[in-house]
Amino acid sequence: MQSRHWAGLIALSLASATPALAAGQADAKGFVEDSALNVLLRNAYINRDYSDGRQDSSEWGQAAIANFSSGFTQGTVGFGVDAFAAYGLRLDSTRRRSGNGGIDFFIKDSNGNPEHDVAKGGAALKARLSNTVLAYGDLRPSLPVLNHDDSRLLPESLSPTGTLEPVDDRHNGATA
Repeated sequence: MQSRHWAGLIALSLASATPALAAGQADAKGFVEDSALNVLLRNAYINRDYSDGRQDSSEWGQAAIANFSSGFTQGTVGFGVDAFAAYGLRLDSTRRRSGNGGIDFFIKDSNGNPEHDVAKGGAALKARLSNTVLAYGDLRPSLPVLNHDDSRLLPESLSPTGTLEPVDDRHNGATA
């Protein structure tokens, strides 16, 4: 009898919570209707001028970065997708001037020369319940305790992992 009492209370609490959770999804316009595609062109140059006698280093590149963020499906739990693609083209750098650990835009090939281009892409699935998003895949989070590095030619991504975060006004909380 005791377990039936608890089961009834749990069922009642879930039934009463469903409208409150669904109210958070009321502003969901839809998977396609609330989608966004942004393209960013970035030109980056980095120069390290060493005063200790080592050879100075520098690299220069042009990048195109496309970010896609879908809206969420309507319903108590909304589902969506975030994706990105990035391509970087080397404009100037030689074996003599490249190769600084930690600042390279372009990795070196088997001959020790910097690669001519670099590309990366990724996607993340996301689910929204009320004001919380759970995402899995290639993420570029901007959280107080975890943040991706967007200071180089191509942005960094964390993959694969999951994170919980509040939904921001742009609806693309996972990989904005």
